[in-house]
Amino acid sequence: MKKSSTGRLWGRILAWMLAAALLVTNLESTAFVHAAGAKANPIEIGSVEDLLKIGSDENYPMTGDYVLTADIDLSGADWTPMGGYVGNKGTCNPEEANVFSGTFDGRGHVVSGLMINLDGAIEVNKYGQVGFFSVIGSNSETDSTEVKNLIFTDVNIHTDFANTGDKDPLATVGTLAGEVNGYAKISNIAVLSGELNVNNGLCCDTVGAGGIIGECRTEDTAITNSHIFVTDCYNGAAVIASGTIDNLEYAGGIIGRIAKSSCGEVSRCVNTGEVLYCGYDGYGILATEKHDTQLAANVTNCFFRAVSEQRVLGNVTALPEAELTGGVLPEGLNSNWRAEKGAYPVPSICYNSSAAGLVYLSGISLGFAEKEDAAGVKTEIGCRRRQGNIY
Repeated sequence: MKKSSTGRLWGRILAWMLAAALLVTNLESTAFVHAAGAKANPIEIGSVEDLLKIGSDENYPMTGDYVLTADIDLSGADWTPMGGYVGNKGTCNPEEANVFSGTFDGRGHVVSGLMINLDGAIEVNKYGQVGFFSVIGSNSETDSTEVKNLIFTDVNIHTDFANTGDKDPLATVGTLAGEVNGYAKISNIAVLSGELNVNNGLCCDTVGAGGIIGECRTEDTAITNSHIFVTDCYNGAAVIASGTIDNLEYAGGIIGRIAKSSCGEVSRCVNTGEVLYCGYDGYGILATEKHDTQLAANVTNCFFRAVSEQRVLGNVTALPEAELTGGVLPEGLNSNWRAEKGAYPVPSICYNSSAAGLVYLSGISLGFAEKEDAAGVKTEIGCRRRQGNIY
């Protein structure tokens, strides 16, 4: 009897020990998951109506964690950046209305028909910060913001901000965001087609126009841009920008401008869209404040389609059309990318999306017979390798 009681006691002790071990393991596992950036119970976005709630509905805060569960078609109506489009330059303060400091995982879904038309005056000492998001940023090292796995097609962004008096307005424009600041990670973003037409009325200081991001400019000197990571991004949209700043072509295929300090990393990015500033060639990948090469110190393994005299800053490489569409990934791109002969290299998520067909068409353009054009076609239309952008 005594032996039996002792056995039961040891059995209970063993059970308690196993339970404690399992609890510790689960706690460690949970800690690892959170440390790796996973978010529990993200808010699902499956429609335009859901998307419009971000920043305007208390249940869809700008600090929230979101996942896209379906493709979103925004065509037919003008889009206003989440939280508004006017704010403080270089901000990463989540208390400001237009700062998105949460997380957004597109899960490889497509946002099509993003159309933005904004003009008019901007308050003095404020920025016009224009994109799908206005500003992406966080001032918390333990709660950084992240946007990833998102595809855009048929982008049409037009801004033309007016002079407000003694000072020209300031604007940053990008498909994904006008600005990315503070603690932020941007990865696996693809803009497959479209055009950004930025301030061609010549009444605005365009301090950053980019295919993906307008500007990285963290004003908080205790944080700087060193915690911004932009990786595995592709742009195929044209960036046609103008402004009142002479000889500083703040327009780039991926980032319009890096200012104040260098980013932590800009790597594995590809631009095939044409970039112009005031009619002159802009930068294939990114521009920096006053052409400061030190601000491009952490730019690596980035490539762009060689067009005329497109400008270069950082460790970026201009590649001819034939090489970009040859079906071989440029050295430096990893398994997040895919190359197919006849198409430009793009993030692999594009081939698993509803926009896959557009990728295959990206490297070709329509060809007309002699003395014929789109208005008068008599013979069969053929195809040739693309020499410029078509939309």
